[in-house]
Amino acid sequence: MLLVRLTSAAPPAALSLSLTLTTSLRTLVMRTPARLREDTILLNLAVKTLERQLKRIARVHSDFTHRMLPA
Repeated sequence: MLLVRLTSAAPPAALSLSLTLTTSLRTLVMRTPARLREDTILLNLAVKTLERQLKRIARVHSDFTHRMLPA
């Protein structure tokens, strides 16, 4: 658990997504998941898939925007 304490504050009230803030927003607590490496691998796969699709779109766009040279 990573705790960044700006000033003294009341006990934190839990919010979603492993993010905990106090009611006065003076203390920010971020919890890292136990399976951070596995989550990172899944995120990497999603990004790689999106990257491949964007490259494919760019290639198709490039092919259709080039004009044919006159014969």
